[in-house]
Amino acid sequence: MNKTSYYFCLAFFLTAANLNHQSCLAADATSASSPASESASAENLARYRQLAEKDPGQYLPQLAKMLSAQGRIYTRSNRVKEARLPYEEALNIYRQLSKEAPARYMAELAGALIDIGIPYESEQRQQEAQASYEEALLLYRQLAVGDPETYQPKIAIALSNLSNRYAEQKLYKEAIAASEEALAIHRKLEKTNPAQHTALVAQKLTGLAMVYSQANKPAEARAAYEEAAGMYRKLMKADAARYSFELVRTLHGLGFLHRQQNQPKEAQLVFEEAMQIFRPLADKMPDIYMYLAPAMIEFLASQYDSQQRYQDARIAYEEVVGLYRKREQISPGSSTVDLGRSLMSLGILYHRENRWNEAQQAYEKAVAFLRRAAQKNPSAFQPSIAHTLINLGFVYRQQNQTQSAKTVLEEAINILSGLLTKFPQYQSEIDRARQGLAGL
Repeated sequence: MNKTSYYFCLAFFLTAANLNHQSCLAADATSASSPASESASAENLARYRQLAEKDPGQYLPQLAKMLSAQGRIYTRSNRVKEARLPYEEALNIYRQLSKEAPARYMAELAGALIDIGIPYESEQRQQEAQASYEEALLLYRQLAVGDPETYQPKIAIALSNLSNRYAEQKLYKEAIAASEEALAIHRKLEKTNPAQHTALVAQKLTGLAMVYSQANKPAEARAAYEEAAGMYRKLMKADAARYSFELVRTLHGLGFLHRQQNQPKEAQLVFEEAMQIFRPLADKMPDIYMYLAPAMIEFLASQYDSQQRYQDARIAYEEVVGLYRKREQISPGSSTVDLGRSLMSLGILYHRENRWNEAQQAYEKAVAFLRRAAQKNPSAFQPSIAHTLINLGFVYRQQNQTQSAKTVLEEAINILSGLLTKFPQYQSEIDRARQGLAGL
């Protein structure tokens, strides 16, 4: 999975996991759907469409509300593409109603504009999502003049969504301004209603920290992440089930910030805390765990390896390989590079422990995945293929598989010899392979 796809997938899962905080969502929308409930919902929609045709004044608003609720059910079930059609139909109805009675339906129209942005984002229709959020923001600002208590939080939602869109376009000044305004709204509201807004302050701090990090403002990002993490730790004491994942995603961001700043010890401590909280949640949110956990675990594995904590490193790499395999099954080709890299590292650990059969299997699979990756980008992966082939050759030699050892060691020498003019440092690996051949 490339970096863009990874961050999109991460953003999608975080959005889905945090819909319960979005106060513009309908309170009466259920969080899951079943075939029976969907059938009943379809029947109700068909009935209300007929009623709305006969008496639009009475039934059209109810039809729009039902369509919005159906879209939210799909969204909360991670069926975002299916949510778009009911959201669009509801939006069209509210546009019609707001023309006839603007004051009465402005809030519903703004909410529908926020809703439709979610499937637009999932379909990479970013300009349409941004336009929807910007229109919603203008409407909420008008509504907040008369009722700030109700609509200031919804302004913050629109601002946060817009901040994400601006950041994606590298419009960091606009993204930071939007996130800072959203945070300021909830800080002000927290003073009079901490029970409702403390968690939202923490959430907005995490969002702002992400934008600061993207904008290359590491000091500001770290301060925001650390403040958010401190708030979530306190909130977890009162309601661990609700806030555990929020702390995990904040620590995830903070840990990677430390990595970017070449602070491996700090990153290790943060990721260890995150994984201690995250592992018990894996069964409850397997998809999110599958995409969010591997990078943290793989970093920890490399740290343990460098600290000669080889058993801890091996256990971590085994978990990582299992998670990447699941991702590869769901989306073939998406984790080819990750599997090649992690299997190579796992093979080295098995090799170090003299677990020859397991080392052989790991190296062989690593080579297979790296060869696939090299089809698209040979120069990036040929050195790793050669390095793994040399290790595999020594494992074959240890198991008296002489011909297999000779074959892979000779291939490694051929690969590296072709790269030697540009990369003379590979001579030491060629020498190592030749030593292996000499011992056959």
